[in-house]
Amino acid sequence: MACKFIRVGLLTRGLTLAVLLSTGFPAQADHLNYVESYFDGVNGVNGLDWVGTVETSPDGKHVYGVGALDRRVAVFSRDAITGVLTFVEAESVGSLLGTRTAISPDGRHLYLTGSYSSIGRVRVSSRDTTTGELTYIETVSNGSGGVQGIDMPGGVAVSPGGEHVYVTGQGDDAVALFSRDSGTGQLTFVEAKFDGVDGVDGLDGAGEVRLSPDGNQVYVTGVWDDALAVFDRDPSDGRLTQIQVLRDGIDGVDGLGRVTDVSFSPDGAFAYVAAGIPDWDGDQALSVFSRDAISGMLTFEQIRPHVTGQVDGLIDPRCPRVSPDGAYVYVNGWSQSAIAAYTRDPVTGLVTFLEGHQGGEGTGLWGARYLSISPDGGHVYVASRVDDALTLYNVAMCGDENLDPGEDCDDGNTADGDGCDATCTLAACYSCTGQPSVCTPEAIDTACPDDGDDCTDDVCDGAGTCTHPAGPADVPCPDDGDVCTDDVCDNAGTCTHPPGLAGVPCPDDGNVCTDDLCNDVGECIHTNNTVTCYDGLACTDSVCSAGVCFGPWEPAVCALDDFKLYKAKINKPAPQFEQVDVYLEDQFRTWRASAIKASYLGNPVDRDSGGTNVPEVHLLCYKTTKARTDTPQAKFVARRVQSSNAFGVEILDMTKPAELCLPTGKDFSWYEALPAHQEVDHFLCYKAKTAKEQPKFVQQTVSLLDQFEDKLTTVMKPARFCNPVDKNGEGIASPSDHLACYKIKDARIKPRQSKFMRRTVYTDNQFHRTKVTAIKPKLLCLRSTKLELN
Repeated sequence: MACKFIRVGLLTRGLTLAVLLSTGFPAQADHLNYVESYFDGVNGVNGLDWVGTVETSPDGKHVYGVGALDRRVAVFSRDAITGVLTFVEAESVGSLLGTRTAISPDGRHLYLTGSYSSIGRVRVSSRDTTTGELTYIETVSNGSGGVQGIDMPGGVAVSPGGEHVYVTGQGDDAVALFSRDSGTGQLTFVEAKFDGVDGVDGLDGAGEVRLSPDGNQVYVTGVWDDALAVFDRDPSDGRLTQIQVLRDGIDGVDGLGRVTDVSFSPDGAFAYVAAGIPDWDGDQALSVFSRDAISGMLTFEQIRPHVTGQVDGLIDPRCPRVSPDGAYVYVNGWSQSAIAAYTRDPVTGLVTFLEGHQGGEGTGLWGARYLSISPDGGHVYVASRVDDALTLYNVAMCGDENLDPGEDCDDGNTADGDGCDATCTLAACYSCTGQPSVCTPEAIDTACPDDGDDCTDDVCDGAGTCTHPAGPADVPCPDDGDVCTDDVCDNAGTCTHPPGLAGVPCPDDGNVCTDDLCNDVGECIHTNNTVTCYDGLACTDSVCSAGVCFGPWEPAVCALDDFKLYKAKINKPAPQFEQVDVYLEDQFRTWRASAIKASYLGNPVDRDSGGTNVPEVHLLCYKTTKARTDTPQAKFVARRVQSSNAFGVEILDMTKPAELCLPTGKDFSWYEALPAHQEVDHFLCYKAKTAKEQPKFVQQTVSLLDQFEDKLTTVMKPARFCNPVDKNGEGIASPSDHLACYKIKDARIKPRQSKFMRRTVYTDNQFHRTKVTAIKPKLLCLRSTKLELN
């Protein structure tokens, strides 16, 4: 079916909206049909000024909208058949600037997150299940009574059994756990998980929090990490244990660039993720992940990026939601002022665009921010932040005997096995005609959907079943990815892979010191060679020997120090960092970048009593992303390099730019901060990891002495690789000097080493002069040389 673009326009607030369809179909032919809008200040409605969220009660009796600027929760009763709303009350929430709501599964309590005087809070109200009216119970505040982790609170979620409440703190890069009294609704703080603490990762800019339908896992969006953090949940006490971090562009994952929200299919088998904030780059996409029913871990399956000229709800997408029957996915496009519907395959989870609705000022869709689906799936409510309104759409549903958009058939029921399945999709080996649909089996040997196996035929059996008997032998079948084998079907319908010709070049193992050829038994072997593997860069002069590229290390040749990097933040009320756009050119590419915020402070470090060369020069590193430009900049293409340093030789995969590090002066007094030596280069650091084909990095213990502490330290694994970079045409002083950075932790020795105490210093570099606090040691960066392998 052709996808439709629907634009809605309003002549005046309070008047009926006209729905204009580019296809010319009548309005009732759409999947989403506009009913009416409820505007703040019109017909007695109150509490919707700058409404940012909408919630439908579990019993479907009431709808709640939070007007952030009104500082109220607007309460509406809901007609179960028509979905039409009637205003009940607007409960004041005092000075709380509300952001998100969640209603307990028993419908008795509503939880509202927000801030007052820069303090994150969670407001608890009881809900009258008959009238929908709210009564204040308590407010939980960050920093009070031991509560932590909810600075700049965003997402809030209640466990399926109602025992626990989870709240994210974007300012704290954290997710907090509260136990819930099922009788009073009151909350008791249990714990908080912070980004970068105790191995937790992926929570930088923690936004929304969602639980799987079975309640076994908790999923948190990390906006600034371009990540989705996955935690196992202990059902007895609600405590979390991290099991997975999915990052945009890592291990084949896509669609997490500036991730905004996630939701799940009713059966919990698939997750749907919205990502993309125009002012901060991002994917502008809806992505699909399959979910393991036992572990809860996610696997990337599909990305649906925004299509230029199409109202698909994917410009600044927010709030993806799956219909209760699992047949549709809805998403809001905030910057597009749109809501879009996608059909969903119940087996694969993949989505297909169906239709989009868009509106300007006064349409009830301007600034569409959030949506809620009624429990019966018959109605969708959209919160329009700029229009200060809630808008109601009726949903054309499967089983109503009408052939609606996105339906192959509709026989008046939602049963499987009769040719028109439960989602009104035509079953294989059936044909359907009329309205309501009448379905009959196709004739025997009629072609039916391919099972994806080249070694079988695909034919109907005449009774409505698609069968897949074995096909002929010696037919080419799918390549197993091994160039050392042939790929042919046998006579039993199986794809086989016997050995191919010997001497055929096979995949490079990434090691320049091996030759890569197939042998006569179908194996790819990697024979050691003795080629020169180093091109004259400083510090080493390397050749291949025993499969390793290595040369004598000459520290006297390299003036660049090693650095110990600490996670850092700028202290208030010191001047805060404002985004800086710069032109960067390193040995990979030239591009325009935005430095967003300070992330690491690096001290020159004496490693194993080797001393330091320029102790007054430090590094201050800033999180970096693509700058907004008139012409979109190409994504970074992953690179593979050979790194050589005091730890040896390692093949690294560099996945995406992460930080820009500036030479920086540092002191413990505001008036004594020294300017950095400009003969020390700037460095552009990329996320890096050991290539899959290489042995894992062997952990080792070193002695590190810097201006903060003297510790025995365990070096765990590579995390960054940094190129010298030309910033704004300033040039590169030493193009052969690089930094390879490794994750570190204090070595376990007896007696135990004391924990690092936060240090506050003053820094001065080309970007700004400010006050910085070093929070904890994170990385050891060694002076290194590099050989590019691709």
